[in-house]
Amino acid sequence: MPSIEPEELPRRRGRQELLDHIYSEGERRRRRRRAGRVGLSAVAALAVGAAVMAGLPAGTPQQVATRGATAPAAPGWPASGPGGAEGGGEATTTSVAEPTTTVALEPARPLAPTTVARPVTTTTPLTATTAAPPTTVAGPICLNSTDEACGPFRWEPEPEPNQPLTIDVTATPRPDDPRTFDFAVVYTDPDAPVDDGCRGVSFGDGNTTYTGSSPGCVVAVCLAAYGPWTPPVPEPDRVEAAVSHTYAEPGTYTVSFSARSLHSLCHDPYGSYGDRKITVVVP
Repeated sequence: MPSIEPEELPRRRGRQELLDHIYSEGERRRRRRRAGRVGLSAVAALAVGAAVMAGLPAGTPQQVATRGATAPAAPGWPASGPGGAEGGGEATTTSVAEPTTTVALEPARPLAPTTVARPVTTTTPLTATTAAPPTTVAGPICLNSTDEACGPFRWEPEPEPNQPLTIDVTATPRPDDPRTFDFAVVYTDPDAPVDDGCRGVSFGDGNTTYTGSSPGCVVAVCLAAYGPWTPPVPEPDRVEAAVSHTYAEPGTYTVSFSARSLHSLCHDPYGSYGDRKITVVVP
């Protein structure tokens, strides 16, 4: 009679071993779920991009969903759960539902044209500039001036040489009275008029008189002249005069005649002063 070998009974796992197995199986499943989510997200993104490229209308969301998957039983895990080996029973199927990921993409927008600003170079034409003449400060008007800033007085242009004043006298005693004399006087100046009020006579006996219409020479206060002055135009003059005088005592007397000529009282280049002396004998 053949020998019957006893069958090797499956080894029963201890409690700690079962707990380690459950923990490792849970970690494996969690890793698979995370990898599945990443893959689904990538697939959803590719699907949306393909839809955009295919010209789907703007704003249409594309949804990618995953169905629940039945988790296979882990190898070596009792079908009845932790107490299945002892109590028996039907195996339980565990379903893991993956979350649905919805990705909404905006339609592609056309890129705005890019404008590159180029620097603008402006060429300014060269223009000829004319230097402004130097500014001069106007000085005083120095012709015939009394302004000291004009400098020393001078004639401009130079006048002609001055001609002197001359006096000619003729003395004639009267026949019926030899002590009375008649004097004929002529005043001549080639370039200046003879002053009417400044023709004087001294008879030598202490008596004086004038041969002009008004006695006395005018004394003027002349203003100081500076700078160039225009000389007057030469003006010849000849004046005749007559005067008589009676001497009280006989004797010899010196009679003096004087006069002046001028264009003006001040700074006359042709003004002159002249005199003449004659002697008379009174019987």
